[in-house]
Amino acid sequence: MDKDVQLARIAHRQATTPHQTFPMSETDVDQWREQFQVPDAAELAGGEIPTPPAGWPVWPEWAGDHWPSCTDS
Repeated sequence: MDKDVQLARIAHRQATTPHQTFPMSETDVDQWREQFQVPDAAELAGGEIPTPPAGWPVWPEWAGDHWPSCTDS
């Protein structure tokens, strides 16, 4: 996605539904764009979900540890 399009979408969400989102600066977007890994063909095709990393019995526990605001609901 073009960065300008992404920033416009973020600004629109913030302006129209601020209670459903959070502010993101251009610096925030730049940092996340650097970390983003485009899904490969196998990921896009769907299929079986791999097991969580070693030491984690299920994905929701792993996600909750990495992102405390993440809930399995």
